[in-house]
Amino acid sequence: MYIVLEGIDGSGKTSLLQALRPERPGYLFVREPGGTDQGELLRSWLETGPSNHSPSTAWLIYMLSRSILQDTLKCQANVVSDRSLVSALAYPSAFNIEDHYRIMTSLEFKIPDLVIYLYTPPEYARQRSVLRGDTDVPSLEYFTALDNGYKAALAFLKNKTRVAQVPNLSFDTALESLKVLIPSL
Repeated sequence: MYIVLEGIDGSGKTSLLQALRPERPGYLFVREPGGTDQGELLRSWLETGPSNHSPSTAWLIYMLSRSILQDTLKCQANVVSDRSLVSALAYPSAFNIEDHYRIMTSLEFKIPDLVIYLYTPPEYARQRSVLRGDTDVPSLEYFTALDNGYKAALAFLKNKTRVAQVPNLSFDTALESLKVLIPSL
């Protein structure tokens, strides 16, 4: 089973999966982009490398990182991922959602069996990013646009995979919801 946790920046995906990991030892936990040594190098380069690369360059590097992870996804029975191709559909890019999805499926990217979307109000997610000390926190408009991008991506995927929404206003409540949605093995 391939389960992905999605949500806008600051929604708590990474923190919740770190708390869940010890309770779900039968799963391989990864993040996307990244998830492999080579993928993490590419992700690191994008995050710390030259800031003058074009959006097209960033998109190609993220796609390469995702492509590397696909081999791992094909070999593992039970994977939980912090982000997935759903993020690629939700984040602004040069492609519309349908074209982007067509590119990824033509490359045989694995479609999640279950997408868990951590719904977090944009103003709350931005505040969390500020409080945790992120540098260069984007505007509220950015978080709102990203939230709208996820809504569009999830609407597009509703007939292609199972989608569950989990409100994330309380860490403990969201974690309990994840424990129900991600079964023990």
